[in-house]
Amino acid sequence: GTHVPISLVTVRYGEIPAMISAYGTVSGGANSRASLAFPQAGTIATIAVAVGDRVEKGEIVARLDPGLLENEVEGAQANVQSAEANYRRTAAGTRPQQLGETDAQLQGAQTQLSLARTQLERERNLQSYGVASRADVEGAEAALASAQTQHAVLVQQRAIQQRPWQPDVDAARAAIAQAQAALAGAQRRLTYANLAAPFAGIVVARLHNDGESIDANAPVIEIASDHGSVFTAQFAPSDAARIKI
Repeated sequence: GTHVPISLVTVRYGEIPAMISAYGTVSGGANSRASLAFPQAGTIATIAVAVGDRVEKGEIVARLDPGLLENEVEGAQANVQSAEANYRRTAAGTRPQQLGETDAQLQGAQTQLSLARTQLERERNLQSYGVASRADVEGAEAALASAQTQHAVLVQQRAIQQRPWQPDVDAARAAIAQAQAALAGAQRRLTYANLAAPFAGIVVARLHNDGESIDANAPVIEIASDHGSVFTAQFAPSDAARIKI
């Protein structure tokens, strides 16, 4: 019969390279640049880098003169302390010395009120005997009305001093919150006096020098990332299943 030649080979397992197309974008590397600027106007105290220097992420590359900003923080701190002291004073009410003065005035007003009542009663009696005139009685009535008014005013004053008026307390508390917010803003602006690198890279431009005055958001330094580029690809589902990461 006919003999068919047979070849014997060893079976091997492996990968078969295949070409797969993909679409995507390249980011990072020389494509990543940042123009650094201060968010507020001021005078540059120092620029700590030169063109060609490598910087790390978060490294301070420039500073504004902090003098005015520090003064603003100190003033805001003083305002907070003043507001807190005013709140304590308002919430505590009147000092004991003032209460003592009001009590003394109130006692005097009570004495005058008693005397005015006695005088009015006397004048009315004298009028009934025909000794006092109508004018004398009216004068005594006016004196009594005045004494009653003075006494009522002091009684109200003493009540207010004994218990602080709540609207005043609320206003004093609100003043503390307002002063604290102003302090937080001043402290935040002080931190803005430092210009930090947003990522590691190379300084490719230095647009200002020490001692120069700059406007807010004026570019000072440009940095380019020195990290490798990243390609973000998009594959068809059938091709993506064939990819081994």
